[in-house]
Amino acid sequence: MIYKANDIYKNIGDYIQSIAAAQFFKRADLYIEREHLHEYSGEKVKLIMNGWFTHFPENWPPSNDIDPLFVSFHIAPRKAEALLTPESIKYLKKHAPIGCRDRETEILLKSKDIPAYFSGCLTLTLGKSYINHEKNGKYYFVDPYFKMSKNVLSLLSVSLLLVFKYRIIKKLSMKMKKSTSLKNLIKTSFFYKTYARYFEKSFLLDAEYEPHAILETELGNEEGKFKYAHDLLTKYSKASVVITSRIHCALPCLGMDTPVIFITDVENKISQGRFGGLLDLFNNIIVADGYKLTNIEKYLSKSGKIDKPIKVRNKTDYMPIKDRLIAQCEQFINQN
Repeated sequence: MIYKANDIYKNIGDYIQSIAAAQFFKRADLYIEREHLHEYSGEKVKLIMNGWFTHFPENWPPSNDIDPLFVSFHIAPRKAEALLTPESIKYLKKHAPIGCRDRETEILLKSKDIPAYFSGCLTLTLGKSYINHEKNGKYYFVDPYFKMSKNVLSLLSVSLLLVFKYRIIKKLSMKMKKSTSLKNLIKTSFFYKTYARYFEKSFLLDAEYEPHAILETELGNEEGKFKYAHDLLTKYSKASVVITSRIHCALPCLGMDTPVIFITDVENKISQGRFGGLLDLFNNIIVADGYKLTNIEKYLSKSGKIDKPIKVRNKTDYMPIKDRLIAQCEQFINQN
């Protein structure tokens, strides 16, 4: 599958999901746009139907010329009512059982009497193509979550922080935003206020910063988008540690045996549902009132913060999920 941006930015995580699916094919005969699966007409094609659905539920269900494997399927909660029409329910039952990326989608489909189960995410299988046991000592922050506020006291607090920590924040702003505009300095100050609590200053300054939301105009054609996703996966496969709030960075890191710390906001009910069944796979830093550390206390330095060199060990709960996904996809591709 390919994906047109819904605004000027493209979440490259979509293409990481497609690379995960592409591993199982000897070749990709064509690209099919996720939002226009209903328009495909021609020779019968196999398509692994993993990912987030959909911006345009009126275009669902897909064409009957597509032979789908439903694993790692996620329905956006705000689109669920529009997507699960009687026609759609009939279609999903025809191709059941439906492997769901998260527990919320599983519960939703079962409420419509659609056979469903928790499959996890196909990006857990990316170690099949990208695993690299030689780590290069680099540390990556990939779109880490932090809360910004327009509250007067919050703005005053980060403004004072910017004054007293200007040199550090300026360096971080250049690394994170490639800019030291006042707007980006303020954003970086919010980041620093949050992450300086649990990461040493030197760790933050030496880390690499990668975004997953990219201007679509910078990515070019479909080959350019796949190349960008491929290059990111190659970087993550060699990294010593990745800290992220992107599941399609964190899950591939698990599959590639790259140490990863996942950061999320448990107060966000949408995120809880979207991550249901997945959060338990990670070492987490969970944002609640302040920061609550889960499973990483043993990796703190004597100062009580994360510092270099850090030797995070991933949990292994994902491995049976990964193995089942690989077996399912290989069986699907090889059957007539």
